[in-house]
Amino acid sequence: MVHLAMQCAALQPLLSLAIIQVDQFPERGQELNILGVPTTILEPGSQRLQGVVPAPYFAGYLLQAQT
Repeated sequence: MVHLAMQCAALQPLLSLAIIQVDQFPERGQELNILGVPTTILEPGSQRLQGVVPAPYFAGYLLQAQT
């Protein structure tokens, strides 16, 4: 998922990406209420996507979130 997210961020200049290793920074994971990995959060407190998903689904998720 990280690789896919990085590809999307490279193609979309308006997309900002932060990758957090919650095993190394558990306090940040708790702040963001991350219960499983990978977790994709579009904006803190906004939509979430948990788990590994197919690339087309992930792309659709990002496109839907932009609208």
